[in-house]
Amino acid sequence: MFPPFIDITKFLHFFLFAFFFVFLYTLCSIVFCRSDIGISEVAFVCI
Repeated sequence: MFPPFIDITKFLHFFLFAFFFVFLYTLCSIVFCRSDIGISEVAFVCI
């Protein structure tokens, strides 16, 4: 069965947020050269 349209929009928003978070994490790892630190600490450094 196909899910409702609202569930599709929520899934798209979650996918875009996850993609943006991964892009931000990669960008911060390149800029700060701190790929050895955990992802949460790198996110704190960027935000």
